[in-house]
Amino acid sequence: PWALTLFLTWWAWERNAHPAVAAGLAILGAASRPEGMIWFAVIAALTALGPVGPNRCWRLSVAGSGAGIGALLLLRYATFGEWVTNTSLAKSDAAAWYYVRGLQYVALNALELVLPVVFLPAAAVVVARWRRWRPLNAVESATLMGRGHLAFAVATGGDYLPFGRFLVSAIPFFAVVVA
Repeated sequence: PWALTLFLTWWAWERNAHPAVAAGLAILGAASRPEGMIWFAVIAALTALGPVGPNRCWRLSVAGSGAGIGALLLLRYATFGEWVTNTSLAKSDAAAWYYVRGLQYVALNALELVLPVVFLPAAAVVVARWRRWRPLNAVESATLMGRGHLAFAVATGGDYLPFGRFLVSAIPFFAVVVA
């Protein structure tokens, strides 16, 4: 459900969907993963830079999802006495070996999933084109979301399980870039 809600929220904001639908998807996704709140802030920022821009529907959906995610944070704090989950605290070690392990994770998964191989060069093209300011199109936004997944995998030190679990949620964005 995590990868699906992440992609559907991005798609809803890119397509200017009904604010209640987009906000509901963002809240559902934020509740399903510890880092969900961060990802939905990234999606909001990317879609604000897109052709739809921060219009009325976008502002309503971001405000609604922000209120819902804020309520989730308050509920988490009231229940557990912490603003973030225990898994987030456990993965917040910022030692150099942690990032090396994350880079190894991305490199090893490049052999199984083609995602890192496509997203790294595509992101360089997007950044080069973006220097001449203009709104991001859906492919460029999807490319940056995929790049964000790679950065997240590096920043968290990767995963101990095989099959690229941290990169699976980038597959729909990969499909948008390739299509």
